[in-house]
Amino acid sequence: MCYSAQIWADFRKYERFGGKLNIKEYTKLAGWTKKKGNWNKVVPKAMRRAMTDATSGVLDVGTIELAREADAEAIALIASEIGVQEARLVEANAKLASAKPTKKAENDRRVATNKIDAGRKKLEDMASPAPTDGIDRIWPGYFAPVMIRDPETGERSVVPMRYRCRLPGWTEADEIEKPGTYNARRDKLSTVWRKVFGYHHGIMVVDRFYESVYLHNLQGRQLTPGEREQSVEILFTPSTGENLFVACLWTYVEATGDDPGFLRSRRSRTNRRSRLSRQGTTDAQSRSTRTTSPRGSIRIRRTFKANTRFSIDACGRSTSTSSRSRRRDASRPRQPQTHAGEPGHGHRRRREESPRRSRVPRDVS
Repeated sequence: MCYSAQIWADFRKYERFGGKLNIKEYTKLAGWTKKKGNWNKVVPKAMRRAMTDATSGVLDVGTIELAREADAEAIALIASEIGVQEARLVEANAKLASAKPTKKAENDRRVATNKIDAGRKKLEDMASPAPTDGIDRIWPGYFAPVMIRDPETGERSVVPMRYRCRLPGWTEADEIEKPGTYNARRDKLSTVWRKVFGYHHGIMVVDRFYESVYLHNLQGRQLTPGEREQSVEILFTPSTGENLFVACLWTYVEATGDDPGFLRSRRSRTNRRSRLSRQGTTDAQSRSTRTTSPRGSIRIRRTFKANTRFSIDACGRSTSTSSRSRRRDASRPRQPQTHAGEPGHGHRRRREESPRRSRVPRDVS
């Protein structure tokens, strides 16, 4: 499933499409993340830098100040955790140097050392500059800019949305129990997503996206005795360097308690996992490059053909067609159709003479 993507995290890039920034929603996001202390955990770096940049003239002074305060508090929180772990490390070393060292002290030293290293890496990452192209990677739970039609004015509006949807009627407990609502499969649009599909649509600009499958499924085989499941991360990038316009569905979650209401989105997709499982090793290896993923799994890099057209159809599917296949289809002579009572009619007709129609979800409007 598509669990991650590199997106246009800098919302200012959407201005070329006529998207007007919804300052109110960005102010709400800055204040909420500052209060929760998850500013650096759910907001991509490129998006954080754009919100703290006072030279752009896009956001108001109040929103910029809130974003800078959230940034400063995130740094202070990490530094505080490092201080706690350093004290824990000193205590563990003292215990291990005593006449009666314990296993607990040895474990405390190991845990404290790891957390100190992780905290310092976080501080280095926050201090490093954001990507100059405004592109950053997101995972489910992250916030990202999405362009929608404003329900009140009908204008194009760019708003921050969380990459995981909460369906109408769901509570937070329902969302925790079913956390996979960051993708909307085509065959579920008329059932699971029937209250959203046809009503709330948006566009997210993606530079590349990632899918995670099991290696044995990708190779079209069963696990051998004693073999463990191994995750494979597949990276999809257009060889032309073009951006992908991804169709999104979104909902609005009303404010509850101290939390303000937020817009939630998910990507419309086809069932790519099963399609990858059927392709087998020949297709994957002939057009892919394997590397090691920083998340600990194998990464398979796949590129689209340079002459591939990308589009979003009415069902929210990302479709592609190469020029070679278009020429082949155009040059192939069309078979005459037969009618009832004529030779070749019925189950004896060849598949080429009667191509199967693609399924289209019923109208839910």
